[in-house]
Amino acid sequence: MVYFLRQKDQVLEAFKEYKALVERKLSLKVKSLRSDRGSEYIGTEMTEYLATEGIKLQTTARYSLDQNEVSKQLNRILLG
Repeated sequence: MVYFLRQKDQVLEAFKEYKALVERKLSLKVKSLRSDRGSEYIGTEMTEYLATEGIKLQTTARYSLDQNEVSKQLNRILLG
């Protein structure tokens, strides 16, 4: 699923929309969110929302190309 956002502050609303869609379509709960430590994911508003929903935030190791390469490659394909 891809959401095109104009600004990083739109991440929380997009995630809420995605979470609702996934939970409704699959009848499963979102249990974790993996991030590359981007400020849009580790900000106060987002972390508070994740905590209230019982969603664990998993962050990749800093400067770890192995962990971030798949998403970065997909972004290059989409924007290419």
